[in-house]
Amino acid sequence: MLGIYPADAVWSLIILPVLVALAVAALVQVARETRLSSAARFAWIAAIILLPVVGPLAWFAFGVRTAGPVRDANNEKGAASRAH
Repeated sequence: MLGIYPADAVWSLIILPVLVALAVAALVQVARETRLSSAARFAWIAAIILLPVVGPLAWFAFGVRTAGPVRDANNEKGAASRAH
């Protein structure tokens, strides 16, 4: 007997799609990121594929941040000079 239990199948049906979706989302973000060099892009893609759990989580935790306001030194100086 193979020892496959219904609980194992349920976990596989839940966890596997989540891991695949996480990896696909990370790969799409890496592919779209314009600020990555070719070497960095290759390294992130390799990490996401070779480390299917850690790679995508590392990208979302430490990868290039695209969300939030972009700080522009010229705009900050302009706003400060206009306020005075």
